Amino acid sequence: RAEIFVSKLVKEPQYIELYMKLVDIMIAKLNSEETGINFRKIFVSFCEDKLGKMDLFLVGPLSSENDDDAVLEKKERIYGSVKLIGNLFNRGFAPDGFVKVCIDKLMKNSQEDNIENAIHLLREIGKSLYEHYAFEAGSPTAIKHKGRVKHLKKEVLDDYLDNLSDLNKENKISAKLKLEIKDMVKEKENNWLLALGQPQQKYVK
Repeated sequence: RAEIFVSKLVKEPQYIELYMKLVDIMIAKLNSEETGINFRKIFVSFCEDKLGKMDLFLVGPLSSENDDDAVLEKKERIYGSVKLIGNLFNRGFAPDGFVKVCIDKLMKNSQEDNIENAIHLLREIGKSLYEHYAFEAGSPTAIKHKGRVKHLKKEVLDDYLDNLSDLNKENKISAKLKLEIKDMVKEKENNWLLALGQPQQKYVK
């Protein structure tokens, strides 16, 4: 059952909130001390195993030998994986060390698709991290994040944003990517809240 859910989540990220609610229901119904079944643990372990082995590096520049449909399918699958990783972290299902490894893999590859997915992931987890930092600063509203963040410290997140800002100053990236970086910086400055009326980022074919 966990495999079915993960496959659906990756292929249909637009329904991720609905599917995760179903996961919550299944956790509540299937977890049993009598049978020893821990669906939450099974689900989380399967997600980390499947996503950890997934190739997060996209293909290089397209050529006449590339299958456009296959390339598009892979891009969509990776976007769905990134969306799932962020959602798992926000729900307390995925450790921040695992998320950091995924971000590092994406940031170290210079292809724009990888940088774009790194931005998607950072935007997914940004508000949760901000709440954790607020808790460390004494805010009582983010106590649920206590002890959760060990690797994605504030200075690490700031380094990611600084690197993206530096990239934004270069003329080697597309106008679309420059705009996404600019929007993310604005969200960070606004406590990771989306600008009023601005829709959630979606994968653009």
